[in-house]
Amino acid sequence: MKSRRISFLTVGLWLCATAPSPSQSCLQPPSGLIAWWRGEGNVLDSAGTNNATLVDGVTFASAEVGQGFVISGSGDDYVALPQNVFPFPASGTSTNPLSFEVWFKTSNGGVVLGQQDHVPFTSASGWVPALYVGTNGFIYGHFFEGAGTPPFLSNSVPVNNGVFHHAAVTYDGTTEILYVDGVAAGSMPFTQQAYGEGNYQYQLGTGYTAGWPGTTGDWFPFDGIIDEASVYDRALGADEVAAIFNAGSAGKCLPAVVGPAVLRHRYSFNDAAGSRTVTDSIGSANGTLVFASTNAPYTNGLPDGSGFTGAGLLNLKGSNGCVGLPAGLVSQLSSVTFEAWVIWNGPSAVGWQRIFDFGSNDQGTNASGTGTNYLILTPSTGDSRVLSFQETTVNPHGGIEDPGAIILDGPSALPLAQETYVAVTYNPSADQALLYVNGALVGSLDANLNPLSNFADYNNWLGRSQWQVDPFYNGQFDEFRIWQGVLTGQQIANHFSGGPNQQLAISQPALSIARSAGNVLLSWPTNSGANFRLQSTRSLAPANWLTVTNGPTATNGQYSIAVPASPGAAFYRLAQ
Repeated sequence: MKSRRISFLTVGLWLCATAPSPSQSCLQPPSGLIAWWRGEGNVLDSAGTNNATLVDGVTFASAEVGQGFVISGSGDDYVALPQNVFPFPASGTSTNPLSFEVWFKTSNGGVVLGQQDHVPFTSASGWVPALYVGTNGFIYGHFFEGAGTPPFLSNSVPVNNGVFHHAAVTYDGTTEILYVDGVAAGSMPFTQQAYGEGNYQYQLGTGYTAGWPGTTGDWFPFDGIIDEASVYDRALGADEVAAIFNAGSAGKCLPAVVGPAVLRHRYSFNDAAGSRTVTDSIGSANGTLVFASTNAPYTNGLPDGSGFTGAGLLNLKGSNGCVGLPAGLVSQLSSVTFEAWVIWNGPSAVGWQRIFDFGSNDQGTNASGTGTNYLILTPSTGDSRVLSFQETTVNPHGGIEDPGAIILDGPSALPLAQETYVAVTYNPSADQALLYVNGALVGSLDANLNPLSNFADYNNWLGRSQWQVDPFYNGQFDEFRIWQGVLTGQQIANHFSGGPNQQLAISQPALSIARSAGNVLLSWPTNSGANFRLQSTRSLAPANWLTVTNGPTATNGQYSIAVPASPGAAFYRLAQ
């Protein structure tokens, strides 16, 4: 079955969809992406849920696009991918289309991607070093076993020169093509042939090579960096492979952030060393680095050494340095999501520092006193020593802690001296707040939440508390974002996987089309969220858009709906 992204297409029906606008630098991923291991300090799949596993000491380092997996060449370490993650037959033959593309760097060689019917370093009855750099420096590709004598594709220029190269292998059901650095290096006819027990193990960084040219004839460990390994359930075109190569270090854009959440403010702390302006790259709500004092105007204290590093971090020393953001950032919203990448330097015995504190206190603008009205996130409370989000709109108690506050705790305090991703979603309409750490849900609260309009948020601070008795934040800020609306758990996982410097491709997802057994199959990525509805109309003059009543099914990273291929024109769109 063939599919393609469209803006307007005729296949028995007239079909239309709005294609996403391209990012300024990163490349919109081609359709059909079902797994994407970016190696950004983790093993998460940025296209779905096919997360990998690090085995025996794989580390991370700067790569072509952000970070990548460092494989030592020792023979023990590799990245284990999920079993049967590629569309390859368990028995008989198959013509299932697929593509794999990856960046790599090596001065020696080894297997980039291996396949066999047993886990590595055990006895296998079948194996294919699907993509490897040979002992002669050439790259070889074959996906995967074929009927008859195993063939292979290879280039004729060594790639073991210590610089990053891009390789791709595509298969359209009849022909396999190897691309190196965006250019086709060879092709051949091919039919997939099952082998062994029909359950296939895949891994980045090693593979068994007996009987294959330019190898050790044994387990052949990779020695270098593997980056941006990506699997597709269709054959990429030559232009698509070239576009990925030409994007270079900009890479592919992360999945589009869609649905009810809209990014309103983004602070990346890229300001120059010595600057006092904290730039909002999305809105116009620039903040200010201030040094608090106990006398009016309460922002004229002696500098404590806090400031921008000039390398994308804001370093707060924990004495009196903090960030003041404009008033009213959240009180105008109906729901909100906060995201931050921070490094907390403790000390662990000191509680109630603030990552953020939005609200007011009894001493007025720019001052600290007794907190009366606030939304806060602290890396560690003063009693139970846990990460905690809290809110209250009235604190009449005058004590150190409001016993009437709504509290959402994590399982532990933030780790010391480690960059950590934290996110809070606050949804009064659903009376629910959620707390995430490093992309994983760690706390949830179902309670009668205060509407955001009840908060008098004229003291909106990063690193400072409404309470005068609380200490200032001691650590670094890498990224802070405020979203109007609630990000989904999948979006939050994607953002953590993307890291603090990701380029967010905020656009409507691509609507794809294919024929399938007398039906027309319309599909769009699941990582764009479940908030889109497929609608149709028989005419555009005038249009009468109606929601397609049969709900979508989710398979291999795509929502899909099948509609009968009937005569006449029909137009389709995704709507929220």
